[in-house]
Amino acid sequence: MARRSGRVRRERPPAPGRGALGTSPKAQTAPERDGPCRRHGRGEARCIVAVHNGGMLSRGGRPLRRATRFATAIVAACVALAALGPAPVAAAASSTVLDAVGQTYTLTARLDVDHGRVTVAERLTVRNGSRVPIDALDLSVLSRALGAYHADGPVTVGGRRATVRWTTGTNLRVSLRPALAPGRTTTVTIPFHLVLGAGDGSFGARMGRTDGVLNLGDWFPILSTVHDAHGVGDPQVTWAADRIRMELTLPEDVDPDQVATSGARVRWDAARRLLVTEIRHARNAAVALSPAYRVSEGDVDGTRVRVLALGDAGGTLLAHVGAALRRYADWYGPYPFPTLDVAETGVPEYGQEYPGLVFLGREVARSAFGVWHEVAHQWWYGLVGNDQIREPWLDEAVATFSSLYALGIAPATCSTLPVDMPITAWPAEPTTGDWSGCDGYAETVYLRGAVFLDALREVLGTERLFAILGAFVAAHRWEVARGQDLVDAFRAADVATDGVIRAFTGYP
Repeated sequence: MARRSGRVRRERPPAPGRGALGTSPKAQTAPERDGPCRRHGRGEARCIVAVHNGGMLSRGGRPLRRATRFATAIVAACVALAALGPAPVAAAASSTVLDAVGQTYTLTARLDVDHGRVTVAERLTVRNGSRVPIDALDLSVLSRALGAYHADGPVTVGGRRATVRWTTGTNLRVSLRPALAPGRTTTVTIPFHLVLGAGDGSFGARMGRTDGVLNLGDWFPILSTVHDAHGVGDPQVTWAADRIRMELTLPEDVDPDQVATSGARVRWDAARRLLVTEIRHARNAAVALSPAYRVSEGDVDGTRVRVLALGDAGGTLLAHVGAALRRYADWYGPYPFPTLDVAETGVPEYGQEYPGLVFLGREVARSAFGVWHEVAHQWWYGLVGNDQIREPWLDEAVATFSSLYALGIAPATCSTLPVDMPITAWPAEPTTGDWSGCDGYAETVYLRGAVFLDALREVLGTERLFAILGAFVAAHRWEVARGQDLVDAFRAADVATDGVIRAFTGYP
C-alpha cells in the first residue's frame, strides 16, 4: 500500500531487451525461530510470532516516503507441541500445523452499496493434513477492529453449535470437539453482517463505503494465527486456500461488469441478481463495486485484465498494468492467476493488493510507481507468501525495488535501521499508526529494503539478481517463505553479498 513513499534520485533507462512503459513487447511455512521460543513443562514449546500482510502507495507520480498501508499487525501466539510420547496431543492450529491444513471457503453475501451493509453466510471446510489432532481454529476477523462485524447467529462445526471466544480484539477461536484427527475434514459455518461507513486511512481504504464505492478487503473470518489489530503494516498471515468461492447478490443499480473480484466469473443469474466467482490457491479474496464504474478490458498474454475506474483513466491504467505484468512475468515467471481486476476505490491515497485484485485510490492510480508496486505483490505475497508481521520486507522491499527498477528510478532512503525489523517495532494504535519519519516503517521496510536489494544488484549484477529472485519464486510457490532462505540464496550465489546483508539486516 502507498501513501507517501520516498525520494527519487536519478533515472536509469529500462532494462535491456524490455519494452518501454505502457507498450506491449503465494508447502512450507516459516518455522518459529528459536529466539522467541521457550520450553514449558513436558515438551511444550510456546512461541510468540508476529504476522502481517502487503501493499504500498504514492502521490503525484512519485513514490511516497509515508507509505500508509492498511495497518493491522497481528501478534500471533503459536503453540507447537514437541513429541515426547507415542500419542499426538491435540492443539490449536499453529503456523506449523496450518501449513498442512487444507481450506476452502464459500461466501454467500448480499451487498447493499447505498447503506454499506453486507450480509454474509460463510462456510469454511477444513481438512487436517498434519500429523496431530487440532482442537481449535483461530480466525482473523479484522472487520471487528473497525466495529463493522456483527454476528448473526451461532458458529457451528459439523452442524453443531460450537464454543467460541475472542482471545484478542480480532481473533475468534473456534473449539473443535472432538478434536479434528489427522486426515479428517469438518465444516465451520459463520453467519454475520458488516455495517461499513466512509473509509478513512488504511483500514477504511480496504473496507468501507466511500464516494459510491463499496470495497471489501479482509472482510471475512479467515484461518490465521492468533493476532490483534495494529496500525502499522498489514493485517495477518494467511495460507493459500484450495478455493474461495463468492456468491454475491448485487443491488439493482450495479451491473455485474461493475464488480471487481478476486477470481474468475463462474456464472451470472440475472433473475436472482447472483454473481458467482471462484479463485484457487488464494490467500484471501476481495470485492469492490460501484454503479459509477467505467470498465476497460484487455488480454495480456492470456490473462484477462479489467480496470474499473471512476473516471476516464481506465485506458492509461490498463496500459500500465499490462506493461507491469509482462515485465514481472519475465523476471519472476508467469502471472499466477487467470484474471486480474484493478479497481479504483474511494480513499484517494491508498492502494492495496489481493490475489487477482488490486485496489487503487485516485492518487495512487495516477502514479506509475503505485500501480507497478501493487501489481508486483501478485508475485510477492500472492504467489510467495511471507510472515508479514515478522518479515514484512520480504514482500514490501521486493515489490518496491521491482517497481522502482522497472521504472528506471533509483531507490533512496534516510533510514539507518535494519530492513528486517517486524512491524511491531513501530508503536501503533489498533487501526492507526505513524508511518512517517526517517526511521519509520515505510522509510525502513519499503525504501531501505529497496536500497538493500539494489546494493545486492551492484554486487551480483542485474541478470544474476533477477535469476536468484526468479528461482526463489519457483521454489516457494504457494508457500509462506522465510527471509533467511532468500539471504542464504544470495550468499550461496556470491560470498561478496555477505557484507551487504550484514550492513542492512540482522540475519546471521
